[in-house]
Amino acid sequence: MKPVASASAAIQGLAIACFSMSLSVWADTVTVPCSADAAIREDLPTSSIGDSVDLFAGKLGDNADQQRRRSLLLFDLTGRIPAGAIVTSAVVQVTVNKIPPGQSTSGFELRRVLRSWTESGATWTWRSTIAAPWSQAGASGTADAALAASASIATSGTGTFTSASTPQLVSDVQDWLSAPASNFGWLLVCADEVNPQTVRKFASRESGDPATRPKLIVGYAAASPPPRPVIRDVAVAGGQFRFSFEAQAGRVYAVEFTTSVIATNWSALATLPAQPADTTLSFTNAVTGSPGFYRLRTP
Repeated sequence: MKPVASASAAIQGLAIACFSMSLSVWADTVTVPCSADAAIREDLPTSSIGDSVDLFAGKLGDNADQQRRRSLLLFDLTGRIPAGAIVTSAVVQVTVNKIPPGQSTSGFELRRVLRSWTESGATWTWRSTIAAPWSQAGASGTADAALAASASIATSGTGTFTSASTPQLVSDVQDWLSAPASNFGWLLVCADEVNPQTVRKFASRESGDPATRPKLIVGYAAASPPPRPVIRDVAVAGGQFRFSFEAQAGRVYAVEFTTSVIATNWSALATLPAQPADTTLSFTNAVTGSPGFYRLRTP
């Protein structure tokens, strides 16, 4: 169970239900959503397609002049993992939506990106703008991305696939946790890029199905769980249920709802982003008339 705020208050059949735990050494796993991604294409060297629902990696066939495609993936760790935590595992999960005819298996590498880029500006030629190019096209230079893979993802047909947790992938995440400004994500490259018809289409973070979006799943250990938020000002007024709490700087909070306090299927209502300083945050939701339970947790 994740440590969450310890408090409860019942008003007109509504409740905030939360739990807490105290451990001398605290271990947990967090799923970090992709915060930015972009496909970069050799056949469209100066076209940015960072808002597409698709990502690509691999080489096309003869009919498309064997053009190469790669993708950039970034996962913002801010507020997701406690400061000072030790990363114990890390895997990346992606979903393949389409493969070339007759080509079932293909492997892909995650190479650590070494330079900044933007989702709206990244292309095969540029990192963000014409004034900020890659040192070599396709982020191929040693100044652009590591030549050695941090981890590999083996795929077979379509579906969701997960990398192994490797020492280098763990090291990447640990480095980014310690120095967030160095987090430029990974470059997704086909391991067999020299051969044609190795391209695959992946779901991007803009995919209409959240289950298919790229994810980083991190296991970590910390000296103690994050501080419990103090819930206050619980009230129902004007058909709205509301509460406020003291949010810690740098932490993400999630508000969830269920119709049964013993249920395991809590529904996410809102994710409150990390704040630059300690502050008071408020949450408001329409009263439905049926009994329900809310909880506030730190993902």
